[in-house]
Amino acid sequence: MTIERFIEMKNYSKNVKKGGFPYLLEKWKRISDCIPYTKKFLLDEYLNNIMTRQVIEAILINCEITSEDKCEVNRIDTIFREKTVELPISVWSGNIRKDSHNWYEFRVPLERIPDWYPPDSDEMKTYYKLTENNV
Repeated sequence: MTIERFIEMKNYSKNVKKGGFPYLLEKWKRISDCIPYTKKFLLDEYLNNIMTRQVIEAILINCEITSEDKCEVNRIDTIFREKTVELPISVWSGNIRKDSHNWYEFRVPLERIPDWYPPDSDEMKTYYKLTENNV
């Protein structure tokens, strides 16, 4: 299926419908480039950012993608991975990670964990473990 047809069939935003896959790639790049964000950046805003990657994932699974576009997604994903840390629980669904599916849902900027999660959470345990050598 073509990307255009797939997007047309879905209930995506007007921006996605108008800009298509190039819009999504550019948005994902901006999202990844801006990490770790500021203290004022809310978890809900981050969830919206993750939704962008979910749409890209749906397109990768369901559509014919050029090798250039696949390379670009991988390049941006690498930036995202370098600027985030893996958590045991999905920031999106709260599920425990079982495989590599939706890997981006299990990653957050390390710097934002104390702003977004309660002190006794598993996420904070991860934060303390990752930052103990930097104290």
